[in-house]
Amino acid sequence: MFVFSTKRNVLKIEWRFRMDFFLNWFTQDETFPFFIQYGTHDEDLCLHTHADFSELVIVLSGTATHVVDGEEYPIRKGDVFVISNNTAHGYKHPKNFHICNIMFHLSYFLDYQSDIKTTAGFHALFVIEPTLTKTQGFKRQLTLNLAQYEEIHTLIVSLKNEYETKLPGYQTMIISLLSQLFTSLSRFYDVSQKSDSKEVVSIANTIAYMENHYNEDLSIEELAQY
Repeated sequence: MFVFSTKRNVLKIEWRFRMDFFLNWFTQDETFPFFIQYGTHDEDLCLHTHADFSELVIVLSGTATHVVDGEEYPIRKGDVFVISNNTAHGYKHPKNFHICNIMFHLSYFLDYQSDIKTTAGFHALFVIEPTLTKTQGFKRQLTLNLAQYEEIHTLIVSLKNEYETKLPGYQTMIISLLSQLFTSLSRFYDVSQKSDSKEVVSIANTIAYMENHYNEDLSIEELAQY
């Protein structure tokens, strides 16, 4: 059970029992851990956590306040962020707020040979920022410009169509499209580095360097340069 409090204009939730969302609430296919949907929020969405999946969120229109572990952050069209499991989040004060939710098991869609893991943008957006969110709060998100948004929107329309029609080979198509989506977002993150993301970028560069030189003996001094 849970109760809400709006005192001092802060959305709070008091847990008596932990409220977790599971991927099998959205899809019954245990062999293919993926789900995509469009979401329209006319009212506040209570705080919740993801028990066994990550969620990629693309804001398609409007504005809202993103509540992450009790802290509040404004979000708007073009913002992109990843929420990993066991991070409590929700939305309040939505205005014409439409999003795309993509739920998945990241490890399933990235085999060990995937070269996207050698890019700093991937580690920043999909690994480091979601991890830091749990301990240091929601620092920032990727914000797409108009051209980037159109590219990403085209991909998610194709993803949703493949998922809903389920034509022969649809899983292969989804894996291909999702790889394109992850790669494009990782590249966009690389070119949108800001001063307020220096910590994330520094860690991401170090991990990417390690991925690119995994078969070499690396010293602490060498890694510290990144």
